[in-house]
Amino acid sequence: STGAAALLVNGVTFHSFFGIGIMKGGFEETLKTAINNPKLIDRILNTKEVIVDEISMISATVLQAANLICQIIRDDKRFFGGIRMIFVGDFFQLGPFGDTKDVDWAFDFDDWKQANVRKIELRQIMRTDDKEFLAVLARVRYGVVDNLVVNFLNRHRGGGGVSDFDGTILLSRNDDVDKLNKKKLDEIFEELVSIKTEYTGDESHEKRMKATLVIPAVID
Repeated sequence: STGAAALLVNGVTFHSFFGIGIMKGGFEETLKTAINNPKLIDRILNTKEVIVDEISMISATVLQAANLICQIIRDDKRFFGGIRMIFVGDFFQLGPFGDTKDVDWAFDFDDWKQANVRKIELRQIMRTDDKEFLAVLARVRYGVVDNLVVNFLNRHRGGGGVSDFDGTILLSRNDDVDKLNKKKLDEIFEELVSIKTEYTGDESHEKRMKATLVIPAVID
């Protein structure tokens, strides 16, 4: 559902694939534009299956627009005009873009309910076998913050600040990342090595990567 993620698998965003864009002009105008787009018509008519990752980030409104576009173009009233849809994601994670006070969840979409979407739950955790950590994650997932969660977080809280931590640090703001990286680089008293970013592959794919991914032309 996001541009950066789509590029990694040579895919496209949900909005781009179904000709929705940013829905400029409103719902009806978006439909009108989409169903009169020759390239989109050809793509939808020749599509048998679509895999959508991070479905939790797709709103019911956007899903409804895509569904109607497919039904009209394919002249088929079935869910997405009969295209096999595989949705992957976790509704306990990131919600749809927009006003978080009134979340427009995909599963609240009437056609989603009528389509009787088959649900498959993956239960085996692959990233860790730390039982305490998994127990904490399970609680936080449901918004539960009990003594187990509080004690776990307190035990793992850094005491000296991020600048004193010798390990991988995750920050939420790019400017904070740049500042920390520069600070660490300034502590290295060796000759600076600069590497120019190079792109290979299809020209259209290259343009999409440059427009979507935050990669500098030169990396020091």
